[in-house]
Amino acid sequence: MERAALYYEQSAAQGHSGAQSCLGTCFLLGCGVKMDKRKALEYFTLAALQGDANGQFNGGLMRVKGDGVERDFVEALKFWELAAAQDHQRARQNLVRLLAHVFGNST
Repeated sequence: MERAALYYEQSAAQGHSGAQSCLGTCFLLGCGVKMDKRKALEYFTLAALQGDANGQFNGGLMRVKGDGVERDFVEALKFWELAAAQDHQRARQNLVRLLAHVFGNST
């Protein structure tokens, strides 16, 4: 796994959004690198800003959970809306749940 993380890191440094998202996952889970949730969010955000649906989904998830970052439903909503617009199914499902939570409806 360390070798994969190294390749992801090299590609991420060149601006590859898929690699940035995968490297975010590596840092989130501690796969091949030391677990670092702050770095995970950084890489998810880099990927998300380039339109990577997985980066958008995972960045939103970390923000909703407050996983390594302060909870921020507004930012999570923004990220999940972007991912859902790309037909990311889990983002769509979580977006519905988040909106129901915010507006007090049950799903």
